[in-house]
Amino acid sequence: MNRAWIELDEAALEHNIRRYQSLLPPGCEIMGVVKADAYGHGARAVALSLERWGVGHFATATLDEAVRLREYGVKGDILILGYSHPDSFHLLAEHRLTQTATCPAHAGALERYGAEHGTPLMVHIAVDTGMHRIGFLPEDAEEIRRLYGSPSLRVTGIYSHLCVADTEDAGDVAFSHRQAETFRHVVDKLRGQGVELGKVHLLSSYAAVNYPEYAYDYARLGILMFGVKSSPADYLRED
Repeated sequence: MNRAWIELDEAALEHNIRRYQSLLPPGCEIMGVVKADAYGHGARAVALSLERWGVGHFATATLDEAVRLREYGVKGDILILGYSHPDSFHLLAEHRLTQTATCPAHAGALERYGAEHGTPLMVHIAVDTGMHRIGFLPEDAEEIRRLYGSPSLRVTGIYSHLCVADTEDAGDVAFSHRQAETFRHVVDKLRGQGVELGKVHLLSSYAAVNYPEYAYDYARLGILMFGVKSSPADYLRED
């Protein structure tokens, strides 16, 4: 027998999921983030349980994680949040996966693959509103608009991330509001140009609790699905 193992209390997990669903505004669905083996809880068991309870959208950090979900039998939409190398783009098409376009150059590589293989890849556009890890800058809005019209891509969504949503520090709260407003400006500008954006999402676990007023189509729930914080010091609004 193994010296260590995981016991997943499905009833507790389902309670947490139902509770979040009751807190989210109408039209905002849960996207189950099951990266890092569902934060160590077992991606197979967690994702299949979520799907059984009506969650139809998932996110992973990497392409390998997304492929494994398909191998486990997960049928819902799967978004890869991180970079995938062009050598692996064929797996995106084979497994019906949605890839984040992490920057203009990455989007260009995805577009070239679609053109060369006659297989438009499904893509969500990441917008950098202040985290400075991945994403198109707000001033890249014209390039984002062009990509939505590209015959070599299927751009099905756009998103950003509130990177300090887990604190109540006044400076961090102000920064989160600025991020949200920057994202809203990009979204409104594109919609004003007649772009059908697909799914729009901004909230992660902490943001879904602390900034529900910025809900769009998805709330990307990860660690808080399991009733724990990333750190005991992390802030969660209680009202």
